[in-house]
Amino acid sequence: MMDAQARAGLREIVAQPGIRASALVELSTGMVVLWEGPADLLPVAEAASDYWRLCARQEQVLGVLGPPLAQVLMHADTRVTIVPCGDGLLLVTLSKEGEPLDWERWKRLAQGLKATAARL
Repeated sequence: MMDAQARAGLREIVAQPGIRASALVELSTGMVVLWEGPADLLPVAEAASDYWRLCARQEQVLGVLGPPLAQVLMHADTRVTIVPCGDGLLLVTLSKEGEPLDWERWKRLAQGLKATAARL
């Protein structure tokens, strides 16, 4: 049941114009727990969790900035947005660079997914 709710939350995120894919990724391993989007982008979500772990490894340096709340990485074709989502999980969203996106709606959906993911 929880997986179905989380999957529905991911589907709702991916249904937004400009979103290419979204995943719940286990922080410690980089393994995708749930995925919505084209299969060829799934390894990108796994690899993106390394960005978050980099902050933990570099905490002595980056710690002066405070704990990370979100990461947005902009590549030529795709924006990678990473936020914590439940205990030990990250929400990784891949969106089309240069296309407008309703970030307020994305935040609301991510918050809803966080509540569901906390029970996974």
